[in-house]
Amino acid sequence: MSAASAQLRQQPNKPVERSGQSGFDRSFALAVRMAQFKLRPSEFVDDELCRLGPLGAAELRAMVAHPAFRAPVSRALSAALGIDAIRIGPDFPARLAASARLRLAVLLASDPLETINRVALILAAAVLSRKALRLVLKGERARARETLGHDGFEIATHETPGLHLALSDLDRSPDNTEMLVGPGDLAARRESVLALGFATIGRFLDKVEPLLVEYLALRLPAGLWFGERDRAVAELSDYHCEHVVKLVRRRQQPWLAIIG
Repeated sequence: MSAASAQLRQQPNKPVERSGQSGFDRSFALAVRMAQFKLRPSEFVDDELCRLGPLGAAELRAMVAHPAFRAPVSRALSAALGIDAIRIGPDFPARLAASARLRLAVLLASDPLETINRVALILAAAVLSRKALRLVLKGERARARETLGHDGFEIATHETPGLHLALSDLDRSPDNTEMLVGPGDLAARRESVLALGFATIGRFLDKVEPLLVEYLALRLPAGLWFGERDRAVAELSDYHCEHVVKLVRRRQQPWLAIIG
C-alpha cells in the first residue's frame, strides 16, 4: 500500500446517519458536519497539515481530546489553515435539501476518506473508459483489469460506454494508456488511478460548490497532485455532473438515501 493510499484510510470522521431521518434532516446533518470541520479541524485534515509550531498531529489530537484544550487548539488550527475564512452561507441547509449534486459534493468532501477513496476509483474507471477500450491485446487488457480491479474494469469497458460515455470525455490524454498498462509496478499504476479519481472529484466540486474544494484539499496527502487536477481532468459541464451523480448513485449504494 502506498503512503498516500495509507493516509486515506486513517482519518476518523464518521459518516452521516443513514436511517430514521427525513430528507431535510439528512441535509441538515451534512451542513452540521461542514460546521464541525471548522470547529474541530483536527478530526478531518491530513496529518501533514495537522500541526501547530512544533506540535504534530498526534500531540494536537491528544490535546483536542481534553475538554479544556479542545476549543482553543481547534480555533488556532482553524486559523492557521485558513479554515475559519471559508464562509458557509445561512442558506446552505436549504440548498442541500434542494440539490442532489450538492448533497453528493458534501459527501465527497467530508465522508470518511476510505469511502471517498472507493468513489474516486469508480469515477477514475469511468474517465479512463476510452483508454481501456483502446486496448485490444489480451495481455494489455489483463494488465488493465489488474490495475482497475474487476469492478473498475467493468465500469470502464461496459458500464461507461453504455450509460455514461460523456464521462470518458473528461480524460485530458485519452490516447496515453500508460496509466493502465505502463511499465510501472501495480502499486504505482493504482496510485495514479486513485489520483485521477480525486482529480475528477475535485473538478466536480469546482463546478458544484467551489468552497468544498478547499475542505477536501486539506484532507488529502500531497502525493495525489490534487492541486493540479485541471491538467488531468477537463472542466465538467452540467451534463457531466448529472452523470457523476447517476454513476455514484448506482455504485455507492450506502449514499443513495442521502443523495436522493
